[in-house]
Amino acid sequence: RQMWQGLLLYWRDETMQPARPSFLEYFEQKAKENQVNSFGKNVSGQTKNSSDWKVPQDGDYEFLKTWSVDELQRRLSALDPMMEQEIEEIRQKYQSKRQPILDAIEAKKRRQQNF
Repeated sequence: RQMWQGLLLYWRDETMQPARPSFLEYFEQKAKENQVNSFGKNVSGQTKNSSDWKVPQDGDYEFLKTWSVDELQRRLSALDPMMEQEIEEIRQKYQSKRQPILDAIEAKKRRQQNF
């Protein structure tokens, strides 16, 4: 009877933990390293161009603690031109979606005037 209780406890402990293969830890670690590398450093450790990095999707800015003050200031000074470029791209995208609607409205108005 004691043996069955021990097996039951062992089985219960095993089933209470989510099934997660251990090899996933390796891939998760590699993904984190690649994420940090893509946010300003390549594998050899050299700094990339300030406009190459992207904002982390998960909001994890821990990698900023490893950057020097000079690097942080370079990134900050590059931020405004990057944002202006993004705003201009969004403005163009907006206009490209808006213009066909305006054209359709104008065409309908012209047709109504012709009647």
